[in-house]
Amino acid sequence: MRRPRQTKGTGMLRAKLTALAVERAHRSGERLLLSDGDGLYLRKQTRDGASWTLRYHFAGREHWLTLGHYPDMSLAQARIEARQTRVLLDKQQDP
Repeated sequence: MRRPRQTKGTGMLRAKLTALAVERAHRSGERLLLSDGDGLYLRKQTRDGASWTLRYHFAGREHWLTLGHYPDMSLAQARIEARQTRVLLDKQQDP
């Protein structure tokens, strides 16, 4: 079993999402915003709809970028897409 990682400066432990946790959240009727860490979120706003969203800062402003919809895009695919988007941000390119 992996240990949850500690976030910088908060003293709180945060674990990465699992495929099972994502599936359970998707089936729930609640509106949710679940963090996977590093700015990747599963945002569930309607009963059946959920989307992968990346929160980032560019040019001094906060942005939320929708990467894809769950279950069309899996957790693993969302992590890859988020990583690729962060590469653009590291090059000072707005995705």
